[in-house]
Amino acid sequence: MSAAPGSSVNDPMSAAEWARRIRAGTAPPSLNLARIAATSNNGAEGVALLDAMKSKEPNFLSSDPKSQQVLLTHLALAKGQPEVIQYLWDAYSITPDNDTLVKTVETRSGRSVEILRWLLDRHGLDINHVRVPSRSLGSDSGSIPTTTDPRDRAELEHAQSIVVKARQRTSLHAAVSRGDAEVVQFLLQRGADVGIKDGNGLTASSLAEAEGRDGILQLLRA
Repeated sequence: MSAAPGSSVNDPMSAAEWARRIRAGTAPPSLNLARIAATSNNGAEGVALLDAMKSKEPNFLSSDPKSQQVLLTHLALAKGQPEVIQYLWDAYSITPDNDTLVKTVETRSGRSVEILRWLLDRHGLDINHVRVPSRSLGSDSGSIPTTTDPRDRAELEHAQSIVVKARQRTSLHAAVSRGDAEVVQFLLQRGADVGIKDGNGLTASSLAEAEGRDGILQLLRA
């Protein structure tokens, strides 16, 4: 996809209007417009824009490089609507896993409960899933140079292990960490287990107490 001059994620023109222009042949499909579709606050319009681009370039999504797929699905999960998220998952043959639930709580800005409800009800994700990083952050090739001084390397590995442990958590832990009382309350209503510990051995209540989130702590202890 090419970049479309004059369009951005914050473009005031609606996704529906861009879809009309593409079908009329007055605007070409582009990555910027795909971003607008992914983040549209109107799911039907976002899908209509993606469909319009696909009608002009049938392979415009299926031929996307991996980095572009990650970008669009991340944007949709963070800001978009269920219809658009599902459209992109279908286009890229993505099946959401339980880690998706944790990631949504961590990255979503606005209407989080609606998306979480959709993930739980449509995709049957496990509300009490503990995300366990598949590998340490230092396992990537080149992330810690092999020539690093042994003492420096030990310190780097220790620091990375702390980050990895912090990422080992449930959706409830993530909501507590973000201070999102609405999401915490929703997760509790859906059966989130307050006794599960994260990678640092903290329950959701312990985490709330450690971070000074008194209002959320009251919810967890109710």
